Amino acid sequence: VERRPFLPLIPLVLNGLQSSLNAGNESEAAEALTALVDLASAAPIFFRDAMPVLSDMMLLIASTVQLEFDTRAHAVELLLTLAERAPALVRRHPNVVQRLVPITFEMLCAVDDADDATGASWARGAYDDAIDDDEDALAGEEALERLTAKLSSTVLSPALALASQFLSQPQWVRQRAALAAIARIADGNAKAFKSQLGAVMPAVVEMLRAVRHPRVVYQAVQLVGRLAENYAGHFQETHHAAVVPALCALLADGACCHRVRGHAAAAVTSFANPQA
Repeated sequence: VERRPFLPLIPLVLNGLQSSLNAGNESEAAEALTALVDLASAAPIFFRDAMPVLSDMMLLIASTVQLEFDTRAHAVELLLTLAERAPALVRRHPNVVQRLVPITFEMLCAVDDADDATGASWARGAYDDAIDDDEDALAGEEALERLTAKLSSTVLSPALALASQFLSQPQWVRQRAALAAIARIADGNAKAFKSQLGAVMPAVVEMLRAVRHPRVVYQAVQLVGRLAENYAGHFQETHHAAVVPALCALLADGACCHRVRGHAAAAVTSFANPQA
């Protein structure tokens, strides 16, 4: 189908979307965004000439914290759909990834108990594999993994730099977000991430210390277990000297909560028998 006759409609659609948002009608805006996602999935090339203005608007919506999370997530979904269906198109606009990666990291910080400074309430819970069900943060994780899967060469550098920055900050929510991000980057493109293991592991091992917020330690343990499975053999050979003592220290620490110790036991199993 010849797309040129329809191109003038894109600014009109975006203007209508902006009008809905300005009027506070987010449900109407969400419907328009959903339609754009469907169109991007079916015919991503339709947006080729409109990519600069489209991406600017989606990034603005996604980063506007005053909007409902679902509205912002719809804008992210449109960019992710274009990245998956037309990665070359998005690659021609590297600024999109440079701006989208920090947005996914902020989504990763959207946890339900962000105000729990000590993690005491969370730590009282019983061990459960399905322990973290923060849907908004999970959306950020999935977005980063999908982006890495299609655009690893563009994503890896800014994402790992941001992860390092988050790990150095005192807020436990940001430390946890960085660890979750590293896991999703590794899942998104294990081959591309493998060369970065040596650079990230010292900081990851540091996060295994029980003196940290329990949710940070839990996320670090989960990351170690996942890396042990993703890079079976290589990971064990190159990182056992740091990882095994850190996990054993958690198991031996009677003051450490059951949730973290249970997860540490699972990680030891993954480390010793990654193919199980």
